[in-house]
Amino acid sequence: MSKPKSKPRATSPWFCLYPADFQEGTSAMEYAQVGLYWKLLLFQAVHGSIPDPAHDERAFCLAAGCFPDDYAKDWEVVKSKWVPTEQEGRLYNVRLREELEERNALRNNRIAAGRKGGSKSPSKPTSKSPSKSEAKGQASTATATATGTAGSESDATASKNGSGGGAPPRPRSSIPSLTEVKAFAANSKIATSSAEAFYNHYAAQGWVTGSGLSIASGWQHKLNGWYEKDVREGKATKTGAPKVY
Repeated sequence: MSKPKSKPRATSPWFCLYPADFQEGTSAMEYAQVGLYWKLLLFQAVHGSIPDPAHDERAFCLAAGCFPDDYAKDWEVVKSKWVPTEQEGRLYNVRLREELEERNALRNNRIAAGRKGGSKSPSKPTSKSPSKSEAKGQASTATATATGTAGSESDATASKNGSGGGAPPRPRSSIPSLTEVKAFAANSKIATSSAEAFYNHYAAQGWVTGSGLSIASGWQHKLNGWYEKDVREGKATKTGAPKVY
């Protein structure tokens, strides 16, 4: 009896870890704090977020593998790496969410490409050769059809270029304006210089990453990461925004 097929994963089972970034982000931590931080990162990678101990201490201790009397000192240091999610009582690490979202997007693109490449083309029906009179009639029909198609293509081209009276395509509503980016930066205590540099960079390249992935729907996370990078490189001053790993 054959074993039942396992259900395919909805998300990627792994993510990229950058040792230099992780080492720099944990350089001021004691070994117990690094261990707690790593356990919580792995928990988020599997479940999408971690429990907030202020909301559910028992769930947090189960996720971190610690006891209620042991974690308080270490959590005081590690908690700066997390921000609240949309769901009450849950926290997430900004950098890890970015890595997971990018990894899942790449995974889904490859799955879609594999399915497209593996699909079989429909078999072509066989037909007998037409008679001379049928061939002549088909040639006339093809000529008339080609003439009509050419006219339709010309109309479509004119409409696309704006000369045919058609309205130009509307921009994607998810792409933020500079005002929206600055407002988010102000609420998140991100330096205005970093927000403007971030906006100018991604606006110039169509709001996609170097690998071609759109960030229009998740630009807030990218801005957090951009700001942290500016802080590490001395281009901006820390003002209280959450750290990335």
